[in-house]
Amino acid sequence: MNKNQLKTINTYNKTVDAYIKNTDHLVQTTEMDYFVSQLEPGAKILDLGCGPGRDAKLFVAQGFSVVGVDLSKNMISTAKKRCPRAQFKIMDMADLKFKPKQFDGIWANASLLNIPKKDAIKALQGVYSVLKPGGIFYLSIKKGSGEGIELDSRYGLEKFYAYYHKNELLGILKKIGFKIHTSHIQRETTSYVTRQFVIVFAKK
Repeated sequence: MNKNQLKTINTYNKTVDAYIKNTDHLVQTTEMDYFVSQLEPGAKILDLGCGPGRDAKLFVAQGFSVVGVDLSKNMISTAKKRCPRAQFKIMDMADLKFKPKQFDGIWANASLLNIPKKDAIKALQGVYSVLKPGGIFYLSIKKGSGEGIELDSRYGLEKFYAYYHKNELLGILKKIGFKIHTSHIQRETTSYVTRQFVIVFAKK
């Protein structure tokens, strides 16, 4: 892990309360509804880059078994308090410590955008490994080009960001072995969500 990634984790550790205030209402309702429609009742979900547990809590409320992972210890400790019925682990998404074929669905909402592209490929290979055959994978990532450390003006602190064009991301997923189910560009922006996102549903 390089200094830019450590800086990003430190930023998230410092901004948990503000992050909750800014994002708790930004649930990807349409995408979440579609994701769960692809799962059997009680299915096992991995929330990859779970943050403070907002989405994990919603999945648990629908009867799913949820494991959330994140590298921010403060995000994980907050998630445990907010959603005690899920399991949460401090874990690098580029080095998943799970046995193969463990999860029916994997949810990566605006999480892989904070790691270098070379590590994102490792993370996606790990996702493919721990996802069951036929399992559903949801991925959202900021649209654009390049990667590097930037000031997040919403918090006044720096984070690492990696941006992807749709065809670039789809090409990576296909090369790993995923079958693209659906994909689109999320065109809506807000005062908080200032960039478009590439949205992908893929299957193993």
